[in-house]
Amino acid sequence: FDGEACEVFWRPRLPAIIAAFAAAGFLLAGVIKKGGEEMIWGEPPPEEATVFEENGVRYEVDVRRGHKTGFFLDQRENRKRLRELSDGMEVLDLFSYTGGFAVAAALGGAKRTVAVDAAGPAVDACRRNFELNGLQAEVVTLKSALPSEVQSNLLYLADCWEFLREAQRRRDTFDIALKAYASLNEGALRILRSGGLLISCSCSSHITRRDLLEVVEAASNRAGVAVTLEADGRAGSDHPVRAGFPEGDYLQALYFRVRGIK
Repeated sequence: FDGEACEVFWRPRLPAIIAAFAAAGFLLAGVIKKGGEEMIWGEPPPEEATVFEENGVRYEVDVRRGHKTGFFLDQRENRKRLRELSDGMEVLDLFSYTGGFAVAAALGGAKRTVAVDAAGPAVDACRRNFELNGLQAEVVTLKSALPSEVQSNLLYLADCWEFLREAQRRRDTFDIALKAYASLNEGALRILRSGGLLISCSCSSHITRRDLLEVVEAASNRAGVAVTLEADGRAGSDHPVRAGFPEGDYLQALYFRVRGIK
């Protein structure tokens, strides 16, 4: 449950939800409370991380202790697209978590892939995911400096839930949070080569597509570069958006081409 209010609402409805999944042909093995501290229904997941395959890429996932499901399953189609775009590129994956995008890019033929995250367990898992696929990892933490020569022609930037949670804790206003998003995108644009591609993502329902477009526009103005929107990615088909529930269209993945100095 993502918060106390969600738990109050969803817990008494779990039996009906489990039955609905079963009626649709999806048999759940178990339901565990976020963080892994309580087994609510069914069989518990394994204590150790397990390995699964997505579009030919092998990943480990820690269902008990990982963020949400332990992996961002809704980004499947965007990982596939990044892999298709990465041949011969230098790719920088910011807020990489366990390296879902970085590993996909490396397998897509990127000549160099650098993954960046601050969380120790995520960094360790990212390295293991590279090894699972027979790859050499280049993973750094946000607390360490990026290699001075890093200049990318393909950059994936995801929002960071820790960043958003900290903003919420400080009770920042929405406008302040958007300005912080703009700073992140500005920094990304400053290290992208002309002709490079920025994939800017947000998985918060509070940040709309229009918000993210305006954020990148402000960032490009401050960075002094021109960008054009080339593609628009969203969650996979297993995350449909129901009419009357616009919050379900929470995942934004916008692909911007850097066209040079303004």
